[in-house]
Amino acid sequence: MSEQMAQPARKRPTLDVSPCEGGVGAVCSELLHTLAALAAQVAPAEAERIEALLGSALAGDVDAVRRGLSHNVPAVHAKLEQHERAARRTSEQLKRELRTMQRELEDARERTARDPLTAIYNRGAFDAMFAQQVELAHATGQSLALLMIDIDHFKQVNDRYGHSAGDHVLRAFAEVLSLSFCRARDVVARYGGEEFAVVLVDAAPDQLAQLTRRLLSRVRGTRVETRAGSVQVTCSLGFAQIRPDDSAESLLERADAALYAAKAGGRDRAVDGDARERSRSERVGALLAARAAR
Repeated sequence: MSEQMAQPARKRPTLDVSPCEGGVGAVCSELLHTLAALAAQVAPAEAERIEALLGSALAGDVDAVRRGLSHNVPAVHAKLEQHERAARRTSEQLKRELRTMQRELEDARERTARDPLTAIYNRGAFDAMFAQQVELAHATGQSLALLMIDIDHFKQVNDRYGHSAGDHVLRAFAEVLSLSFCRARDVVARYGGEEFAVVLVDAAPDQLAQLTRRLLSRVRGTRVETRAGSVQVTCSLGFAQIRPDDSAESLLERADAALYAAKAGGRDRAVDGDARERSRSERVGALLAARAAR
């Protein structure tokens, strides 16, 4: 019984494709590299023709190279065009996948930056954005203001109406803030619990006073309907503007101190932290001057 022996894979010769001498010259070197690379990719029959052409080129037989090129160049071009089309398709597919991944990453970052209850920025996002805005304000000379806001007697809302009603109040309050400070560069965030923060870029002092009064009025006029009943709240607010020597921490401390002053002063009001410090400095100066005059 005769056995059909498996034919071993044809081993393609290793050809010296260093630059040729003689009639073919330096152009031959580039051609040889191209044809040698192509011979490794095409069908065996085509590879044999290309290897024969390589042999003629290495032997310096320019006429044989020309004859071979007349036969092989169309096939080479067709093969190259096929590879180019496949590469373009792969490139476009990779670009589409990259754009999709970038959108998904941006969406994920945006979700992690948002407070899940109120959908405004959370504390972590606020800290990062506030620090960047402070650096930018120092670099550009633009004004920057920070507002710290607290819902008055929020614990009583939870105790009287329940935590579900409290969540409704928090969402409604966040919506009022977002509508009140809706410029693209405004940053509205839930700082923690019932405390909120707003960063305003390029806001003049007279605008700040007007904006804070308008916010207090809007909050007073907002009634939140819950299953446990209608809830009306007020808020206390402290604000401060950036100084040349301010860091993010010092500006936050000044606005936060103004907030506590507003709460200590009876709530449902706004306190200008800078004006408060100026008034205190003036009182201390007057006291020192009075003592010096004794």
